[in-house]
Amino acid sequence: MHIPEQSPKRELENLLPLVNVVFLLLIFFMVAGAFSSPELFSITPTVAHNESLADQQVLTVVVNQQGELAINQDRVSDELLPTIINDYLTNNPNNKVQLKPDAGVEALRIVELLERLSESNLKAINIMTSASK
Repeated sequence: MHIPEQSPKRELENLLPLVNVVFLLLIFFMVAGAFSSPELFSITPTVAHNESLADQQVLTVVVNQQGELAINQDRVSDELLPTIINDYLTNNPNNKVQLKPDAGVEALRIVELLERLSESNLKAINIMTSASK
């Protein structure tokens, strides 16, 4: 009588590293899912069709903490500001004007500048800010 040979018994492979990886992935996806809050309504956002920024020039009015003005690296007085903007918009009607104030500028100074800018032919002005953290 012939007895077949038994294959050697394999020891159970160590499943602990696999279980650790699965739990780490589970924790990762639970934490990553908590960062994005769900929207109240399901909406489809609008799409903005902007012209290329390379085609546009932007006139930047910079205001430092003391309230002094500069336009594209040149100091400017408050009285000349509307004239310079009007000349700029006459020569470049499709270009943009933006106001870039320092964070330490008083709000009253910004309001004064906006009133001064309203004397020019501006249809809109962009006020540059940084995102809150």
